[in-house]
Amino acid sequence: MIRLVTPGSPPPEEGAKPELLDIPALLRTLADNIEAGEYGEVLRAAIVLRSADLPPAVFGHGAVEHVAQLYMDLHAGADELMAMRAPGRE
Repeated sequence: MIRLVTPGSPPPEEGAKPELLDIPALLRTLADNIEAGEYGEVLRAAIVLRSADLPPAVFGHGAVEHVAQLYMDLHAGADELMAMRAPGRE
């Protein structure tokens, strides 16, 4: 299951959309959610950072016996993303 992590929700009366371009805030929110147990007991994390002028940076941490486990996690995440449907489409 893919979960959209946003760096906080605006007050409902404002109706503003969350800022998805603030990557540091998004990563802090993700860390806070992990510490709060919102994703269960997290065993591993694999993160890909993409910048305009550099090749992708891939980070993996956690219970990893072999780098192939992180590759499988990234592949499973890619499968989930590919299976997502746009809102309003069946």
